[in-house]
Amino acid sequence: MNIDELNTFMIQIGSGEKLYANDKKMISKELPRLIEKIGNRDVPAKISLPTGEKIGSASRITALRCHSLLLARKAFGKNYRKENIVYEELAMDILFYVMRDQFNSDGVKGEFCCPPCTLSLLPLYSTECFRWIDCNEMKKNVLGSINNKTSMFNKNFPEKYSKWALNI
Repeated sequence: MNIDELNTFMIQIGSGEKLYANDKKMISKELPRLIEKIGNRDVPAKISLPTGEKIGSASRITALRCHSLLLARKAFGKNYRKENIVYEELAMDILFYVMRDQFNSDGVKGEFCCPPCTLSLLPLYSTECFRWIDCNEMKKNVLGSINNKTSMFNKNFPEKYSKWALNI
């Protein structure tokens, strides 16, 4: 699996399409290797989001990691962690990275460093990917910021990506 294939799955998930048995077989076999590549930062300088918008810098890594975890969750259900330890480790790493960022902050709990990264996290809250926190509370906090255009969402942010994330 490569980044373009991951993006195709994200488009499919965003449009409400199901994953089929052959998709799940491919995901089971190939997604752990892609997660390893992403972890090694072996990715292009810019990537396309499922909406066609381009992002770079650290936001692209966050998006790829979150999209990988979302794909595992959608492919293998609520117990996706049992499919491969890589998914459990990825979930912990993403969540604890966000928690470290927010630890000494007055920011909105559930938000991350910037709108694109927070929007990448939103589907993970919506699908309850993190068993260590109240995902519904995090989702509610982020949705409040988006809907009220407060916190980091009081300026420009990727609106198409926001709509995609809200659709999950």
